[in-house]
Amino acid sequence: MRVPDLIHLEQQVNERLLSDPRPRLPPFLIPEIGRWQSLTWIRAPTEQIQILCDDPAESHAWRSAVAGPAESVLFPIHPLLEPLCDHEACLKSGHFTVSASYRTVFFEPDGKAALNECVPEDCLTMIKLHLDEPLPGIPGDRRLTADKIRKCVQLSSAICKALSATHLRHSLTVLRERMGMIYGQRGALFRCVPRRGVLPLFALYSRDLTDKSSPPLLLGELERRGFGAHQAAACFGEIIAEPLLRGLFAGLDQGFALEMHGQNTLVSIGADSLINRVFFRDLEGVQFFPKWRAARGHPPLALDLDNPELQPRPATPHRWYNRNVDHDIGRTLRNCLAVLQRAGYFSRHDASVAIRSCRAAHRRVVREFDLCSIDRAGHWLPFSRAPFGSGLRPGGYFRTQFR
Repeated sequence: MRVPDLIHLEQQVNERLLSDPRPRLPPFLIPEIGRWQSLTWIRAPTEQIQILCDDPAESHAWRSAVAGPAESVLFPIHPLLEPLCDHEACLKSGHFTVSASYRTVFFEPDGKAALNECVPEDCLTMIKLHLDEPLPGIPGDRRLTADKIRKCVQLSSAICKALSATHLRHSLTVLRERMGMIYGQRGALFRCVPRRGVLPLFALYSRDLTDKSSPPLLLGELERRGFGAHQAAACFGEIIAEPLLRGLFAGLDQGFALEMHGQNTLVSIGADSLINRVFFRDLEGVQFFPKWRAARGHPPLALDLDNPELQPRPATPHRWYNRNVDHDIGRTLRNCLAVLQRAGYFSRHDASVAIRSCRAAHRRVVREFDLCSIDRAGHWLPFSRAPFGSGLRPGGYFRTQFR
């Protein structure tokens, strides 16, 4: 079984900063175990399955990929749901290993497996699976409903189209949700990610749990480029904060609040620039603000705005701006600084210089995208329930030391 770079980093470099350090799960669902299992698929009647594709030109290929025998469709299920299924209607096909999110899996098709012909050689299939209940010890709604599937597939095309017109089209990639499947109250989402050359953002600052004496990846990359601590601190905002902020702000400019935390964000490490390209995956947490988009002078997008999952939450774009900047990216920056200090690379003074560098980067990118109108620091988290993985609770506070 091939183990692409991305899988290795998801499984071996993962301190699970966003969840219980000892989740109560079967061992094969712990990412660090890295165990490959046969994926179970349900044979469901064709008339009971809805299939949505983000690209009409690719629709036939993806639909054919999950076509089962005699008027049936193959639908993948999470291994925790397998005991609830009719085993006579199930089959094992292809292999999976879990990602850091526990319900999204990396899928390697076997010679006769579904999706074998759909995925390019340089890409890897990720399948996001439905769960009826929260995972033990891990907060958040694990269900993947029909409305969520429709939202993700629609946004997949809309965001890619919107960003293709920006000057960041060569440095920011939104990974498309190629196909969504709806079976009753359950859903599944299929996306392709680069097989090699990318890593989840949290891999920069997490330890490799297979070798706890190894330096953090970020420190190794800085030293490989010949950065001394003072030099790295002085340009910290330019080499780390700015690429992330530019990706986030490109989305905000187009009316989308991307949930760019350390798991949803992938990066490629460049020969010259530390973060050469930013990739964003998982559109379930994206918020869309059509009125804000129109106010920015952008044409409307063909979206089903009657879908409750596409309705803007009561929070304003400026509130989401605060969450995305101060919490999602802010947590990444704080963790990067903390790991460099723990390694003895940054002194307390170096960390202060790096924070000032991040603030300067923030001001530059705000001006670049003309977002001064929503750049107003606000501390209160105005949501009835904190989004999954945020570690926040109603009434929690953002930390705004990076702007």
